[in-house]
Amino acid sequence: MIGLFAAMASALALAGAPATTPVTCSPTVLPGDRWGETEWDARPVSISLFGAQGCAAALYASMTPKQRVQTNRLNPTWNFPQVVGQGLLLDLHEASHVGLFTKDECRVEARAFALLPTLLSKYFDRSFALRATNYALPYHLFVLHFYSC
Repeated sequence: MIGLFAAMASALALAGAPATTPVTCSPTVLPGDRWGETEWDARPVSISLFGAQGCAAALYASMTPKQRVQTNRLNPTWNFPQVVGQGLLLDLHEASHVGLFTKDECRVEARAFALLPTLLSKYFDRSFALRATNYALPYHLFVLHFYSC
């Protein structure tokens, strides 16, 4: 369970999902053909994030600037704007399923991408947010194409 990292709580709020929405993070699970899932049979409806992307993005966004500097030093090969852009888009996508209470992939992906700049601007400076958005765009277009939106 993500102990309500600030960024995940913000993603839920922006998407209109209840703050009490359970979010399970499985960073070591290989995602296969999916990075996240909204579990409709659970009550309350819950979210599962697979792989490191969504989990790492929420954690990194929730860090203080000093913690980010330390994390960057410990992980010099990670492209954090890419991780954050794609990961927070995933978090917003799954949160939008819950907030809109719909299984419509096209609708939630469009909404998630529209909300991404707002979420990024809450935690990052303009330059980082722009790079993160640019890294999120190909993933966003892939999802739209995959679901024939």
